[in-house]
Amino acid sequence: MRDPSPPGDRIAAAILALAVFVLAYGSSNQDVDSDPAIALLASQALLDHGTLRLDAYAGDPACGYDLETDRRIRRRSGSYAYYNVGVPLLSVPAVWVANRFGVHMLDRPAELALQNLLSALCCAIIAVLVLRICRTFVGAAASLVITAVSILGSSLISTLATALWNTVYAVLLLAVAVLHLVLGLAFVRLEIRPGPLE
Repeated sequence: MRDPSPPGDRIAAAILALAVFVLAYGSSNQDVDSDPAIALLASQALLDHGTLRLDAYAGDPACGYDLETDRRIRRRSGSYAYYNVGVPLLSVPAVWVANRFGVHMLDRPAELALQNLLSALCCAIIAVLVLRICRTFVGAAASLVITAVSILGSSLISTLATALWNTVYAVLLLAVAVLHLVLGLAFVRLEIRPGPLE
């Protein structure tokens, strides 16, 4: 499907996406080694063993995590990442691509670096989606200002850019849903007629 937006809008969206990506990726405030850590190791386990269970990596000298004592491990009939399964499941394609380049999530610095990259990419995509939503209602300049203030001037970027939280994918999917709703409303012209009670 052809993009109906003018070339100027596409250039503005690309510049905004690049700026947000650079700011998010280069942020000095990184929490990737906090709660979200091990999520991509669970993605790796899914690729390697067909399960989110991390037991196969316990005691592996290549594993950058102590799966016996790490607080982010849930132990119930096996060892699993403690937090939700959304991030490991949605990150499988990115981990698969990383594997093709010889990067394995047993390597703790590599896992944390990929988390940082994914969160920055998601921030950039979210910024473009918000810009597109705004563009449906107002002009190009106003859309750019509203998006910049909404993304860069809020807790949205300061949270999403720090780690691959479950919120990162949630906000991305919600932005896609809102864009689809907005575009549907923009293209469907409903004629409201007075009913018999009015």
